[in-house]
Amino acid sequence: MIKQLCLLFLCFLYAQAQSQTTDLSINIEAQNLGGSAVSQVDIYQDFQYLITISNSGNTVSNANISIDFDDDLIINSTTSQNNTNGATDVSGINITGNVLTGIIADLPNNSSVELLVAVTAPTNLGGIAANGTISPPNGTTDTNTSNNQSIISIDVLDIVIDFTVSHVQIQPAEGTAIDAWGDEVTYQFTITNNSAIDFLVDAIEGKLLLESLPENGLPFSEFVSLDCIGSTNGTLCPDLTNLNTFSNTVSATSLITAPSNFIFNEAVEFTSGGS
Repeated sequence: MIKQLCLLFLCFLYAQAQSQTTDLSINIEAQNLGGSAVSQVDIYQDFQYLITISNSGNTVSNANISIDFDDDLIINSTTSQNNTNGATDVSGINITGNVLTGIIADLPNNSSVELLVAVTAPTNLGGIAANGTISPPNGTTDTNTSNNQSIISIDVLDIVIDFTVSHVQIQPAEGTAIDAWGDEVTYQFTITNNSAIDFLVDAIEGKLLLESLPENGLPFSEFVSLDCIGSTNGTLCPDLTNLNTFSNTVSATSLITAPSNFIFNEAVEFTSGGS
């Protein structure tokens, strides 16, 4: 009787060990928005990563994925798609510091699911990488860990960026003398992106330069207001809530040494041809 109990106990342990193994894999591919594989992108280009998670072993529940994207990359959206053979969507997606984590509730044998991550390339040149891992739940052993990680690197290439800034004095009309100290002067300036791609402007700064002789007097400028009066070609007016403004004596004749009248330090996306 004692021998029979021992045999039954050993069989139970063996069956339990067999059920706690699996073979998960992950693969990451960089693609253009048309779905073709790419090894390089232009600065600030929109593209996507296709992450494929599959299971060729025993069924598992609550497999964990983690993908570490380049810090300078902008993550726009995530889409779980193309489930096969009973695999559930990637859920519980969280993005912290450009590290994406998620859970796959069910991954049966010979099943797979894809995660499509839409991104925007950095504005600086060089290589960028995505490093993804797939892990079985606690208590389950992956019999082949060589395919539990996928790392892909691509190059970010330069492209000609062409911005122009034009300005006019509209009040009083250009060439009209200012009547007295304390009168307001209104300028209108236009920033236009002539580049072939949308692009970010990190900061907008306004300065006044002295064009008369210093002995004729140094005017004191006091900032009054800045408003966006319109935009074109899909470019949006920025929220100027966090505008930094200054008052100072106009004495410099060079942009390098001139103090600022205003600085807007939040990035603004200008569409191609937009202003």
